[in-house]
Amino acid sequence: MGAFAVQQQTAVRPGAKAGYMHEIDGVRGIALTLVMLFHVFGNGRVSGGVDVFLVLSAYFLTRKLLGYFDRPEPGGGRKRPAAWLRKHFIGVSTRLIPSSVIVLSAVLIGTWLWVPATRYLQTFREVFASALYYENWELISSQLSYGAAGPDSSPVQHFWSLAVQGQFFLVWPFLALALYAAFGRRRGAGAGDARAAGAGGFSFRAVFLATTVVLTVVSFVWALILVDADQTVAYFNTFSRFWELGAGALIAFIPAAFCARSWVREGGIWVGLGMILVCGFIFDGAREFPGVPALWPVGASLLVLFGATRGAPDGWAARALSVGPVKFLARIAYQLYLWHWPVLVFTMRARDETSVGWDVAIFVAAVSFVLSILTERLVSSVSRRSLQEWSWPRAAAVPLVPLMLLSTVTVGWAQAVNQQRKADLAAAAQLSPEQVGAGALAGPHPAVRVDPEARFLPTPTSAFIDLAPIYHEGCIQSHRDEPGAGEVLVCDVDDFGAERTVVLTGGSFSVQWYPALRSIAEQHHWRLIVIEKDGCRLTTEQTGDTCSDWNGDVIRTIASYDPDLVFTLGSVVSFEADTPEEIPTGMVEQVEKLGELGIEVVGIRGTPKFPFDVPECLVEHGGDPEACSLPRSQKLASDFFETLAADLPANLSILDLSDALCGPVVCEPIVGNVLVYRDDGHMTSTYARTTEPALLDALREAEPQLFSAQPATN
Repeated sequence: MGAFAVQQQTAVRPGAKAGYMHEIDGVRGIALTLVMLFHVFGNGRVSGGVDVFLVLSAYFLTRKLLGYFDRPEPGGGRKRPAAWLRKHFIGVSTRLIPSSVIVLSAVLIGTWLWVPATRYLQTFREVFASALYYENWELISSQLSYGAAGPDSSPVQHFWSLAVQGQFFLVWPFLALALYAAFGRRRGAGAGDARAAGAGGFSFRAVFLATTVVLTVVSFVWALILVDADQTVAYFNTFSRFWELGAGALIAFIPAAFCARSWVREGGIWVGLGMILVCGFIFDGAREFPGVPALWPVGASLLVLFGATRGAPDGWAARALSVGPVKFLARIAYQLYLWHWPVLVFTMRARDETSVGWDVAIFVAAVSFVLSILTERLVSSVSRRSLQEWSWPRAAAVPLVPLMLLSTVTVGWAQAVNQQRKADLAAAAQLSPEQVGAGALAGPHPAVRVDPEARFLPTPTSAFIDLAPIYHEGCIQSHRDEPGAGEVLVCDVDDFGAERTVVLTGGSFSVQWYPALRSIAEQHHWRLIVIEKDGCRLTTEQTGDTCSDWNGDVIRTIASYDPDLVFTLGSVVSFEADTPEEIPTGMVEQVEKLGELGIEVVGIRGTPKFPFDVPECLVEHGGDPEACSLPRSQKLASDFFETLAADLPANLSILDLSDALCGPVVCEPIVGNVLVYRDDGHMTSTYARTTEPALLDALREAEPQLFSAQPATN
């Protein structure tokens, strides 16, 4: 991590005794060990050690920058920082990149060995993002959450913190340089002294300090706002994490002689160390950081930094944190952080387990330590030689050449996988007579007999991106709880005539029927409007999130189009095996509001939800549908609507297309040589298209006025 690379080259603050900060080295090793222990033995629990590293990284880099700008140039000339920056970035990258390239290369091999092909592309994207230090933004865009480790977790998810640090390490020196250029003393007496007044009478150090304070405060306020809106995004977001880095940077401005009393410094170290040790037991960082609770590990880090000595170990804390075992942990800390998470994830994947017992946890820890020691020895021997003996172009090649090779392999593999997925979807768009989908099930029309040995489409590796085409229009509201996500967006792109206006709404389990409904609208000259927020069905329930905001305005928006019909979700099928299907009260109340406006509503029964990812199951079982099937009775009760009919609003008609999805006894993943599900419950767009005849017949029976010669009057 950043702190690992910088301390070894830092300039010492004026007034400080030159030397190494032994307490920080020891705390770094202990904190990193806690990260590994909590992840491996604590089922992925966050220890707070990463927050400690963010603080330490910023402290050492800022301390180094201040040392450089405080040091006068020979002869009093003005600083020319190009050579310094080159040396700095080569040094940091040489210590960080080779180890990460080794681990990321191992992740690619582990992906090929143990990860289903359905996850290849996402893993490749994350490996590339990790190599280039933007993994935190990739995780945000791919909607992952940083919870307990499991076989479905990303093997490089932990690189998010390295990305945050890497971005800081890239930007912070240039910000300092810009401030120095503007406020550093001009040529003349004492040029190069950062304390001297520059433009406008302000010294570089004062302006740098003020800038750091402002940025830190703004970041902390933003973190509080974002944690409240979407904590998962806040967890990975560089701007909401900056305040932790800023806190470390601020303490670098404190003179070493600010408090010379040894007992105060000694006490600060022990208190800070104690706070670090218990942080993971007190706070659930995965759900609370980087909000107010993160002040605990950040404050603990600041106490340790405040009390740390320079030079030979001085005091009980320095001596205790300089003993052999602690120094050993500090030496391999970066590599241990890199290795432990993929070893844990791949071990669970290979064993097909969602958690590990003590025996497996000990195995994971042991393997991680061995790999970390080997990696550290290999990289340190090369980096020391390159930095001390080689010219800068040759030294720069040590991190850059492996990085470029890894990136090239990753991008090439990803492109090959992506091209195959596109080819599979193109084939799925033109189904053969053997690929009839829902037509193979008994229903209003005779079932079509198909060859069970024929190829099915879409392929499991392309199923996840087989979305309803409306998602490509950019008018579907995000499921996230972030500013602006409560706004009601309208997709008005399917106007096939003025015969009828139909509104499709109510979450992704409603919009999955879009391909079939759009085809019907086109045939009968309807105007089809989609008003959708993913993960948000019609409801009056107040959950305090953007779904509530969206529901508060959606009825008015729907009514403004004076629709002849609203097509929405009619029931909710749970992912949990013991939770029965239901029609939530909040959904019924929204339907009643539409009824008060004279608007008819059709509710489509929820689709079965599987306890596993269906395409991934097919990959793991060689395409065997029986291994990935589900008893129909487990999710869909045969008399469900009959028992509720009397309690439903008069303007609500229920469509039950279960027979277009499941056989009488079993819900299979492949029907009529078409893959039904793109994940654990949503239909593929390809299969949804094949349900059009069944949906048309159901609509004709439930809402015959839609098909009359003249529009109905609301």
